[in-house]
Amino acid sequence: MRLLNLLWPDMQDEFADAIHDLADYLGDAHDLAEFYDVISSDVEVPDDGETLQALIGLANRWRRKLEMKARP
Repeated sequence: MRLLNLLWPDMQDEFADAIHDLADYLGDAHDLAEFYDVISSDVEVPDDGETLQALIGLANRWRRKLEMKARP
C-alpha cells in the first residue's frame, strides 16, 4: 500500500472504495450461500409447489445482481 500511495496518491481513496465494495459483495455472496443452504436443507420451508420455487427464483435473481455489481 505504501508503494501504491507513493506512485498514485490520488488512487488510494478509489482503491479503498473498491476494496470496501468487494468486501460487501463477498458478504452478500456468503449470505446467499447460507440462504441456499437453509432452503435446501431439512428445515421446514413451506412448500406448496410454488413457495420453494419462488424462493429459489429470488435467490437466483439476487445472485445475478451480485455478479453484475462485482464485475468491473
